[in-house]
Amino acid sequence: MVKSRIKWYTLLVVCALMTAAWSSSHSTTIRVIWQPSAGASSYFYADQEKLFEKYGLKIDAIKIDTGPAELPILASDSADIAYMGGPPAVAGMAQGIPIKFFYVGYDAADSEGLYMNPALGVKNLRDVVGKTIAVTRGNTAHVALRQALKKEGLPLDSVKLKFMGSAQMLPAYYRGDIDGAWLTSTWGGRLIELGAKLVFNEVQLGISMPSGWVVTEKFPKKNPEAVAKFVAALDEGAKAINSDPTTVSKHLADLTGNTVAQAEKMLADVHYTTTLDMLADKSGISFVAAGGIAQSLANLSTELFELALIPRALSVGEVEKQVEVETLRKAQKLPQSR
Repeated sequence: MVKSRIKWYTLLVVCALMTAAWSSSHSTTIRVIWQPSAGASSYFYADQEKLFEKYGLKIDAIKIDTGPAELPILASDSADIAYMGGPPAVAGMAQGIPIKFFYVGYDAADSEGLYMNPALGVKNLRDVVGKTIAVTRGNTAHVALRQALKKEGLPLDSVKLKFMGSAQMLPAYYRGDIDGAWLTSTWGGRLIELGAKLVFNEVQLGISMPSGWVVTEKFPKKNPEAVAKFVAALDEGAKAINSDPTTVSKHLADLTGNTVAQAEKMLADVHYTTTLDMLADKSGISFVAAGGIAQSLANLSTELFELALIPRALSVGEVEKQVEVETLRKAQKLPQSR
């Protein structure tokens, strides 16, 4: 009887070891570039909850602080997937880097806007004429500001712009060197602590500014299921955060240098995109509708070209070829990891 039990125990151990070995040998490694940005929060949640592992993925993560710095890494085939804002994604496409946009983390227009000194009484865009506004040259906030002025019929030079990084905007506002700043809520929360007030965000101005994930063209050809599983993990993260922003607030606070309270507000202020959003007929982020993601990225390329930041503007047709739709459909068919 004892020998029989030993045999069964031995058999169970062997089976467990074989299963672990099979799982390990069949997991796919993805080299991922991430940024400490609120827009990548669905990734942070998936990482925190080990969703990638549950989908049989092994993530080799690389932290890069800015999107433009990611492009040469992707071009040299040193990474497979990367999170970035719309401007570097469009710049990569215009430069001929073989990448495809395959998932919107969020519409940055939800979390970007104009923060002003409340003493100036600014209530709308026309009130900003003649004011000194800080912005980072060529980023989504700068592009959104240009688009907003055009939509309002205001000259691009009607606002005095001071170009600087987000971190430099804090002391500049404190010293009174600027009247306000157009930037993300990641830094806007810190401006509010210095007395600034959010006047409006970009969504209120009818602007869409998608930020999200790109993949090298060759990786999904060799690993279509792996990319679909990556999307499924992001989707679970997005749904969890939309349901309860506190699930990842401490993690985001640690990564961005904000307080937990600031991180919770950042998360609560935006809707994290899911495949349902991207495959629906929703303007700005839809991968299937006219006037969707392809139009948004093409409009973005026009602004960057006018700023002489990319070699040429992209047509909607060109961008459509650089948008990966099938991966979203495959991800929808996968069972959830739990």
